[in-house]
Amino acid sequence: MAKVSIIIPASNEIYLQRTITDLLTKATGEIEVIAVLDGYWPDKVLESDPRLIVAHRPKGGMRASINAGIDISTGKYLMKLDAHCSVAPGFDEALQADFRDHWLVIPRRYSMEMETGGIRFCKPIVDYEYLANPDSPRLNKSGKHLRGWKWDERTKARANRLIDETMTFQGSCWFVNKEEFMQRVGHLNDKAYGPFSCEAQEIGLQYWLGDGKCMVNKKTWYAHLWKGEGYRKKYFELYGKKYARTSPTQLKKSIAYSLDYWMNNRWEERRHDLEWLIKRFAPVPSW
Repeated sequence: MAKVSIIIPASNEIYLQRTITDLLTKATGEIEVIAVLDGYWPDKVLESDPRLIVAHRPKGGMRASINAGIDISTGKYLMKLDAHCSVAPGFDEALQADFRDHWLVIPRRYSMEMETGGIRFCKPIVDYEYLANPDSPRLNKSGKHLRGWKWDERTKARANRLIDETMTFQGSCWFVNKEEFMQRVGHLNDKAYGPFSCEAQEIGLQYWLGDGKCMVNKKTWYAHLWKGEGYRKKYFELYGKKYARTSPTQLKKSIAYSLDYWMNNRWEERRHDLEWLIKRFAPVPSW
């Protein structure tokens, strides 16, 4: 097994230490955890560990933080993880064991309980997502968006396939071979997309339309915290301001750029058009 570099972009993250501790405790192989502090210092100093690298940088956003983490990573594999997650025991070796060239892999996703960090078994697992038709008024009530949605029907129909193709993913966790990722995607494009949003579209579509694959590995998992009302209330109590991932104006710009770029097949290095991907997964809800 090879070394895995786990990049955690963080900005005023309440559960950053808990996420780091969970990674360090659950890993069974060689890892390094790179916490990229985007324009802030945690209220409490992060607990020291030889496997932890703390990188502080001026405020630049999620994409810039991921890029900074990639630049200092030393592992054969890269794993990006949100700062409010937990993972399965042995996640690092499980992801490597079934990995293949030209793949981007995501673990099975659970919903995480906010206070304990445990799995919310009352919520359904997420194994697959699909890209919704931007013209679907039901799925895009606030405006056109090439966004991912949970694909519950595919999750049920393909329950016995432990390693399988997924059309898209959430973006909170992904696992790749670093060398291939840098050749295929490289640094994330924060000039075009902005600091946040459409991460899975930018990365996932470069894999699929460039003759790679996005795969789900159900032999391992991670749990992700959805930042709902409870989290936002706690955030306001701690930091005295409302939680916001990015400005509404910047979010609209990112969505508009992604929509135009991929729907109109503007990626010059593509091997396939977006229509090819839709046909590959047909029938896709809303198309």
